Amino acid sequence: MWCRKTAKAKTFAFLFFFLYMYMFGMEFAKTEFPEGILYLGIILGTIVIVISTVSKTNSFLFRSKDFDMLMSLPIDSKIVFCSKLLHHLIITYGMFIYFYVPSVIVYGIFNQTTYLFWLLSFVGFFVVPLLPYTICGFISYLLGFIKINKKVKNIISIILAVTTVVLIMLLSFNTGAENDPTGFFTSLYQTMKKIYYPGYIVFLGIQGDIKLLLIFTVPTLLLFIAYVLFASKTYLKTNTMARTFENNGKFSYVSKTTKPLKALVKKEVRGFFGIPVYVINTIIGPILSVIITYFICAQIKAEYLQVGELLVEIRTILPILLIASSLFVFGIAPTTSSAISIEGKNFWIIKTLPVNEKEILLSKKIVNYLITIPSVIFNLIIANIFVGLSLVENIFVLLVPLLIILLTTDLGLYINIIYHKFDFDDPVKVVKQGISVLLTMIFSTVISLVLSSLCVGLFFILDNVFLSLFIVTLILVILKIL
Repeated sequence: MWCRKTAKAKTFAFLFFFLYMYMFGMEFAKTEFPEGILYLGIILGTIVIVISTVSKTNSFLFRSKDFDMLMSLPIDSKIVFCSKLLHHLIITYGMFIYFYVPSVIVYGIFNQTTYLFWLLSFVGFFVVPLLPYTICGFISYLLGFIKINKKVKNIISIILAVTTVVLIMLLSFNTGAENDPTGFFTSLYQTMKKIYYPGYIVFLGIQGDIKLLLIFTVPTLLLFIAYVLFASKTYLKTNTMARTFENNGKFSYVSKTTKPLKALVKKEVRGFFGIPVYVINTIIGPILSVIITYFICAQIKAEYLQVGELLVEIRTILPILLIASSLFVFGIAPTTSSAISIEGKNFWIIKTLPVNEKEILLSKKIVNYLITIPSVIFNLIIANIFVGLSLVENIFVLLVPLLIILLTTDLGLYINIIYHKFDFDDPVKVVKQGISVLLTMIFSTVISLVLSSLCVGLFFILDNVFLSLFIVTLILVILKIL
């Protein structure tokens, strides 16, 4: 039963990403770079691999929880490492499929192809992920080999991954295209070369330049083989050293009475920041909202400095633009969409605590509030610094995002209660591959799309921004109450 649900969810996710790529493919087809959709798929897939590998490889390979059990078996440590590496590679390729395969299919729709292209694209599927996986895997290996406190390693992994994503977002937004969609996608194509040039080499290779494909493939395979040989040889030493270092810490006990809710929130916050992939998966939305707000407001201010006055139409719909962007990004991945499942086999411990169930659920909600609400405040500050908002605009720009955060937080928790998964050996299976996370993202996207479309439609019908926002706010309040 569970397998059927998971298969349906994965199929739906693939169709969702295919539709996403198809929309981008249509825009690229209008430019002089219709092949750009394939490069976009390579870039997006590479980004996902970088984030996943940096944040996860260290704990999966070099700090594995089943290390003691595996070492008790009459199996060589190199074979154990290779089996775990193969398992992690399968997960990595599984994530890469959602971006690469739709981009290849869409490329075939908008470009003339030959049998050679399909053959090379098949080869590219296995080759493209290896370079970022190897480089990031080696970085994670070094983190596992160096004597650093586990909390420090988690912080380093989080900072590296988040910094990478932020830089990519900044480069993506800073394309130089302003009002021309065709110019935007042309600039996006040029920007992607700056983000990851090796991807451009393999991109040209898949299109028929076999020499370039070999230039990318041969060094990548050699680097991957060197990584496997080196890491497998020191696998036993690295894991043993990590455990010895962790067990050398001094144990201290401090008896301190605190309120149950406060203690639960502290526990949730520690658990949240103790899993880098959990942090990275949920913090992207708030960061993206701040970046989008900055670029919207900076662009409007630039228009003002150039023309000498703000265009009335742009200034009028500014609250709608800011709110519409918030509607989409805050529902991407709330922490609550996997907050129940992440407890794993320790869930029974929570059930035995002499604490009200509502307080346990509230503590999980508060973590998401702590992650998302500060970004709403930052957005408000940015908008006032660059453009300046009226009192009513400030109220709506603050209130509507808060309501969508409350709604998606409850939605994620509700879905995770229904579609929970406690039997897992790797948090990434819950945080990135859990059906509750996928369903929350889909439902949140649909809700955001409907409300944004409704807000824009009401504005054109009523010709009143504040009345349109008031109706949308009222709908959000009703949904939250329900």
